[in-house]
Amino acid sequence: SSIISLTGLVNSIKPPQDKANHIFNCNDTIKLFYQSSNRYPGVTNNWGATKGQDCYNDVCVVLNPTTLKKFREGALAELPQQTKNKLYVAITRTKGCLYFVPENLYREFRI
Repeated sequence: SSIISLTGLVNSIKPPQDKANHIFNCNDTIKLFYQSSNRYPGVTNNWGATKGQDCYNDVCVVLNPTTLKKFREGALAELPQQTKNKLYVAITRTKGCLYFVPENLYREFRI
C-alpha cells in the first residue's frame, strides 16, 4: 500500500485550498474527523468509529487544532492516550493513500 502524506497541506503557512477541496469532494476517499463527522456531508466518519473496519482504499485524516499543533511540532506522543488510540485507528484504515488535512480547511463544508 502506498502512503501519501500531504504534509504540505499541514505544514504550509497558506495551505492550498484547492487540493483540500479535491480530497473532500472525492467520494472514493473517506474523511475521518476526531468528532462530529455527521456535521459534514459526503463519506465521513469519526476516527474511533472505524475500529475493526478495513474496507477503505483512500483515507483522509482530518486533524483538529490540538492534533494539528502536535503534528506540526512532531509531538503526537504528547497527545492524551485516548486521542492517540483514535488517531492510530484512523491512520491504519487505509489500503491505499493516506492524506492529512487541517480541519479548518473543511469549515466551509460544515452543515
